[in-house]
Amino acid sequence: MEYVQPIEGVLIKKTSVEGIQKANVIIFDCDGVLVDVTQSYIEAIKKTVNFFFSDIFCFEKVESDSLINNVDIQKLRNTGGLNNDWELTYTTLLFYLAHILASAEKLDENSYLNELIEMIEKSYSFRETIEILGKIGNYVKPNIDATLLLNKKFDKNCSFNDYISSLDLSGSSSGEKFIEEVFGKKMLKKINRMIQFKKEIENNLIMWIFEEIYLGKELFSEIYGLDPLYNFDGLIQSEKLLLTQDDLEKLISKYDIKKLGICSGRPGKQAIRVIAPIIKYFNKDLLTFLEVVEEEEERQEKLYGKQINLGKPNPFSLVYTLSRIKEPYNTCLYVGDTVSDILMAKNAPENLKVLSVGVLGSNQNETLSKFKELETDLILYDTKMLLDVFEKIKGG
Repeated sequence: MEYVQPIEGVLIKKTSVEGIQKANVIIFDCDGVLVDVTQSYIEAIKKTVNFFFSDIFCFEKVESDSLINNVDIQKLRNTGGLNNDWELTYTTLLFYLAHILASAEKLDENSYLNELIEMIEKSYSFRETIEILGKIGNYVKPNIDATLLLNKKFDKNCSFNDYISSLDLSGSSSGEKFIEEVFGKKMLKKINRMIQFKKEIENNLIMWIFEEIYLGKELFSEIYGLDPLYNFDGLIQSEKLLLTQDDLEKLISKYDIKKLGICSGRPGKQAIRVIAPIIKYFNKDLLTFLEVVEEEEERQEKLYGKQINLGKPNPFSLVYTLSRIKEPYNTCLYVGDTVSDILMAKNAPENLKVLSVGVLGSNQNETLSKFKELETDLILYDTKMLLDVFEKIKGG
């Protein structure tokens, strides 16, 4: 596929230049596109993984990005099925928990371990569950500690990179399949008896810990109406906007963008809190967040009797957003920063006239290769460059 480079840091698919020039609707992803989340969501993934082993399993503390770092996170996202950071965190924990429990099999045939897991299944609170997980950590320490766990990341027979390479668009389901194939079906059942990944935060310890780390004690309580277990300050405070009011004003007034919207897998209350300074520039009917997707998933589950995943790269949320535009439009640009975003734009029905825009951000090399492979219509070094593109091909 041939690309042109009108300015440094920008690549446009040659056949998409005219469509981009005519674009008068832009729908943005939120994280990594409108909001810099490098010190919030990305850090929350790393801190949640480390917290499980250092504070819950009571292993020795390791460097914050030892078990999973920014490069690992980008590789996981580039599989296309892990747009949800809670699910990405769970998928990461699956790998390490399988290694931990595999090492525990050498201990008196797991009789005590099984007793502890049964206790977790009968526990009535996360505090009780965490206490039992701590006992499991102390039990397996003779066979595996933090250093040995870190070594498992580079295990020649089953490394973290091997694990990532096995993942596909089904997300954590492909991770579970890997665990079954490499460690056995009983291993996956054992892990799922210890930590279950469910939609409701009250039944999902991973999501609960992640949200406490990300939101902090006070905001966690305010948003969820639940009493926090810990006293985190909250990484959300570090988030910064990537587009200013002037940028958005220019898109509307100078470059003739008729509609601006947001289509994101982030919970709405959290997103609106962060983008409050610029929310007035977006059409209120074109704001689609996680709750819309979950509501439709629940409706379809009741209707068809089976669970369905409508999160990215499924185009449901983008189709839903654009269906709320009643006036004709020329072309819509969907601006995202992950493989899931680009696939969602590509999966949208042709009559919606969606062109994909990929923002590289800080993880450029591998992501650039992926975006090109997917024939992304417009590739930008950062979101602000969208204005430079319009200046070049639309003019003022």
